[in-house]
Amino acid sequence: MKVRIICLLMIAVSSFGEPRVVPVPWDWTDPSIPHPVYPGRKARIKAIARDCASTVYYRVDVDGDYVWDTDWLTGNRYNIEHLHFYPSSPGQTGYTRYTAIIECKETPTSESFYGSYPVMMCHDVSTVENTHEATLHQLAVMRALAVDEALWYLHKNLVRTDEGVATISGYINAPAPLVRLACSALCTMAMQSNHHMAAFPPGTYNDFSQSVPEGFLSLNDWRYENDPYAEDLLRLHNYLLSNIKHIDIPVDDEANDGTLPISGTDDGKGFYTESYDTEYNRRSLVVHALAGSGLTGVRCQVANTNVNGRLMEFVVQQMVDFGIAAQIDGNSPTNAIGGWGASPYMGTGTSAAQANAYISGGWYVALLAAERQMGSAGVYVNQRLKERIPNMLWHNQHSNGGSRYNNAGTTYPDAMFEPVGYALLACRWLGWDQWSTNDTAVAEYPYLVITRGESRQCYDRYLQYAQSNWTNSSAGTAMLDPGKALWKSGDFDQSISSGANLWSMSLYGMSLALAYADGSSSIRFPGTHDWFREFLVGLAKQQAGTAIDPLGYYDEAGTSFISNGPGRFGATALAVLAMTCPDYEAHLESLIPTNLNIVASNHSIQVFWDMLDGVETYQVESTTNLLVAFQSEPSGQSIETGRWEGTSTNKQQFYQINVQPFPWGSE
Repeated sequence: MKVRIICLLMIAVSSFGEPRVVPVPWDWTDPSIPHPVYPGRKARIKAIARDCASTVYYRVDVDGDYVWDTDWLTGNRYNIEHLHFYPSSPGQTGYTRYTAIIECKETPTSESFYGSYPVMMCHDVSTVENTHEATLHQLAVMRALAVDEALWYLHKNLVRTDEGVATISGYINAPAPLVRLACSALCTMAMQSNHHMAAFPPGTYNDFSQSVPEGFLSLNDWRYENDPYAEDLLRLHNYLLSNIKHIDIPVDDEANDGTLPISGTDDGKGFYTESYDTEYNRRSLVVHALAGSGLTGVRCQVANTNVNGRLMEFVVQQMVDFGIAAQIDGNSPTNAIGGWGASPYMGTGTSAAQANAYISGGWYVALLAAERQMGSAGVYVNQRLKERIPNMLWHNQHSNGGSRYNNAGTTYPDAMFEPVGYALLACRWLGWDQWSTNDTAVAEYPYLVITRGESRQCYDRYLQYAQSNWTNSSAGTAMLDPGKALWKSGDFDQSISSGANLWSMSLYGMSLALAYADGSSSIRFPGTHDWFREFLVGLAKQQAGTAIDPLGYYDEAGTSFISNGPGRFGATALAVLAMTCPDYEAHLESLIPTNLNIVASNHSIQVFWDMLDGVETYQVESTTNLLVAFQSEPSGQSIETGRWEGTSTNKQQFYQINVQPFPWGSE
């Protein structure tokens, strides 16, 4: 029995229409939870103002002692911020909580309106220079601050149109329209992966005379009033939806395999957005972004006739149908089938040179996201697609186990590291990691004669390539440098203040593959490398800026990803995604249960879990003990890939909690 639990601490909000400050919350379900900071780093007090002039006057009391610590400042109402060093003495331990006060005015003489911003100084966390010495508990704090900074950086680079209506729009301010689409989708994914969710301005949602999900409107209003990123996400969704077009697709690609389709989606049409690129896949990014919206049962508001009034799951299914139709199919040579290329193939043949590892990788991630995140609403990824993917994985593999740029081995004949994580994810999605290497049973794919054992061996070769090339270095001076790895220097711990040591697409793809746990176990150690720890150390340490002047972004300066792709906007969003473990469904493990010591706090927690004793599935009878989070590590246990393991206090059955716990106290 899978149970999703969210505890909301309802706090009174200002009346709609009145000028008000909306501080950025650490957790929108409970704005009283503090933002973490640690010694040597400045805290960024940040907020927006609503229903007021576009330029506001503001000042900040950093510790709530009723003494203002800044003069009156002026700023855009979407960018109210102040950096401050909170005190911490050498050797000091524990936590100190502060509540900053923000006072705003529309004019120097107008009435003031206020907001509060909670901060927690975590004294016993290492400085940035000593990140490599940090415990996982300390790294969780450092990660939290890095994500906090990165999301605010993306927020500040949003171009906004319209106000106070359900059709408000916005996009990330990249230089070219199609790059804006990619950056906007990536920003959407980064915010949603950290549990932010779009919300409409209260009273503006058009239900098109159809039913509204129970509780949706009240929860929508709560999010809008307590989370500036909820407004950002609505703008981004509307921008993405406005760019959707439709195209006729082969009816066979809409196969439902006996499942009940979403009404109206078997119409011979697919939805898509324009253009691919070599190193990323705009079309798949938009699918992933909308699939992760959480807005099932909610109708699209934008004027685009393709989507106006349609349920979000309808739109996502139509985009999935396009993705299936765009896949290279059986009219092509065997070594081309199953991949994707620069054009949607729609039942027409093409060559192996068009089966591109990068574009295919984008579709693996997007279609898996659609299946996982909207499958319960009826979105279906059919077997026709999944039965063609094995051809791509098999024929794209280089003789040394890496990926090739395309299946013909042209353009870049050497093995490439960057797409390997996405190939590994697809292998695990198909279940290849669960088969034995000596299994002689035929895998029964229509276009590829292969045993289950050979499928497992293909997966093992990809994984071994990743392990063997984990510390590769790559300057990345040439477009799609075949030597791309995880870090330019090959060293996750190299300190580069510009934040330009990372390959963000490699990090994101590898994190998805290794954290994958649907029907299997996540991989903590590829070879001897503790990937989760290394990623947290590298990304906490290499964020652009300094302790005195934190900038929040991640960069890949001097590469094609900057000149022709999403640049630092995309790199920043991908870095956030690489630091955020996916909430894959937990499954029981054959481990000896140990006690999970849960302590009360004001923190909320989201739990996805199965309770099974081998005979019956339990419904949780009392959830009181679950509506808490962790103030410190339980004795004798550690964070495992962002998860805590232990036993239920009411049923004594083993489970996993698929959240990254708040590691700092509430008092």
